[in-house]
Amino acid sequence: MKIFLLGSIAFDEIGQFKGHFREVIKPEMMEKLTVSFLVENNHSHFGGCSGNTAYGLGVLKTTAYLCSRIGTDGASYEKAFLDWGMNLDFLERGQGPTAKAVVTTDLTGAQIAHFATGVIGENAPDFVLPGAAEAGDFILTGPENPKRMLQALEQGYARGLQVFFDPGQLIHTFSAGDLQSTLGKIHALLVNEYEWALFQSISGIGEAEIFQKVPLVWITKGAEGVAMIENGKSQNFPAFTAQVADPTGAGDAFRAGLLAGIAKGMSLEDSTKAGIVLASACCEHHLAQGYSLKDPQVAVLRTLGFD
Repeated sequence: MKIFLLGSIAFDEIGQFKGHFREVIKPEMMEKLTVSFLVENNHSHFGGCSGNTAYGLGVLKTTAYLCSRIGTDGASYEKAFLDWGMNLDFLERGQGPTAKAVVTTDLTGAQIAHFATGVIGENAPDFVLPGAAEAGDFILTGPENPKRMLQALEQGYARGLQVFFDPGQLIHTFSAGDLQSTLGKIHALLVNEYEWALFQSISGIGEAEIFQKVPLVWITKGAEGVAMIENGKSQNFPAFTAQVADPTGAGDAFRAGLLAGIAKGMSLEDSTKAGIVLASACCEHHLAQGYSLKDPQVAVLRTLGFD
């Protein structure tokens, strides 16, 4: 059982606004919005949804096949992927810069980001699912070029893969028809609470119908944990206790733990717990990558079946 990853590979610049966005951004003034934030603790590092997920999989010693695009400036990132145990046979190398994200987080954990697409922009070539992908394998279709995301989803479904759809912060770029077309083709939907609300409002489809057409839905809720809805039946899992330094990348860490657990043959419940533990480790670190597991987290993962 192989894991294929499609999602952004990017160089991230992350900083913290020592205040609250809600005190600066006034809804009644949106048409005249012009704001600036003084940012502290600014860091540049490897990032992107696919990159962050790959790091988490590496922490759990689980190999994935990267199907994303990287630019001519990505040699150092490619070396890191190999160090983490990832397979780069299907990594696409574009002529141009790797994508770049600038993310600002306020004191509540709310985020504002902008993303320079680089080699995953509108001129990126069509996605082609690797020939090595077989029925029963997994493909995580995460935030990248929206056209390529839908192509990966369609091709994965046609070949019998278990398609995990993670629209992420790009969910607003999809039309109602785009999101409607995913139902019945994806095995799982992974969203946070805000994205879950947007999925419903953009698609025009209520949660009951979505649950009928999507076997698995995971909704991450930050400090409130995670809801897993399997064939319409919901289970809630509490968050793992953590001293939060920065929530950036926690969702990607959750996906890594979840996929690693499923690939290892664990139950969906235990795989969800593994994702929550890995997300807590990420939250305790100031960057989306580079975190390590503490003894309590290691102990829980061992009880779940990780070495």
